[in-house]
Amino acid sequence: MRTSLGRWQEVDASKLAARHLAAAMAEAHLRDGHDVVVPQLLGRLPFIHTLEAIAHQTGSRFLEVILLASEDVVVERFRARRDELATTGQAHPQADVGAKDVTKEIAGALRSLESIRAARPATITIAANRDVDATYRALMAVVAAGDH
Repeated sequence: MRTSLGRWQEVDASKLAARHLAAAMAEAHLRDGHDVVVPQLLGRLPFIHTLEAIAHQTGSRFLEVILLASEDVVVERFRARRDELATTGQAHPQADVGAKDVTKEIAGALRSLESIRAARPATITIAANRDVDATYRALMAVVAAGDH
């Protein structure tokens, strides 16, 4: 969403604008009777609270899941994704993190996720160290279990 905004690379406020737009779009989509999935690289409690409030206001189910992998796995995936995006020439927020800072940034992101788990004990955690297909199956099992 953020990369769709004009001058997103120069304007730091584009991060907040993207969250506001995502919330408005999620609300409209829920009111139309559709499901919404909102991925976040860094969990931000105020944004989670906003999304939860929107779900309740629209009579929708709110399911909060953290896909959690080890720091080594996350660092490797981050670098691979960043390299893939750089190869295509596509501008992306991952480019903002210097190569030397990746491990430090990932460690901070993982601490943020741990603080969310502590603050929101109903959050479901799925181990995401396995392959993508196994993680997806585990996520779909959680979603399906909530449908009953």
